Amino acid sequence: MKTAAFLLVVCFVAVFAEDPIKDQAVSKDLIKACLTENGFDAAQYPAGLRNAKVPENMEQKRNCYYACMMKKMNLMKTDGALNEENLRSKFSTNLETLNKAIDTCKAQGQNDFCKLASCMMANREI
Repeated sequence: MKTAAFLLVVCFVAVFAEDPIKDQAVSKDLIKACLTENGFDAAQYPAGLRNAKVPENMEQKRNCYYACMMKKMNLMKTDGALNEENLRSKFSTNLETLNKAIDTCKAQGQNDFCKLASCMMANREI
């Protein structure tokens, strides 16, 4: 079963209304690693957190899960900055939308890479 249909990023991650990231194969091991790294029970969220509701006190950890996924997919650099070149390469079908999301999220996320990743997820339909 492919988990990519349930992810952004994720994470992406995932800036477009058509959400092209869902077509990318994302391994269950990658999802599990990011869930575990951010304090989630991987058994409770086997498909990741893309459409999952989490308790309010876990929202920051969810945001960091998105950042973890983006880093492992090389859409975010290890220092938390967006890997804009890779984002534009992977999501070249709608660069205007992507550029708006990048600008919006860089302004909102500033020095918080977890917030930046969460913004990219929230603005995938800009």
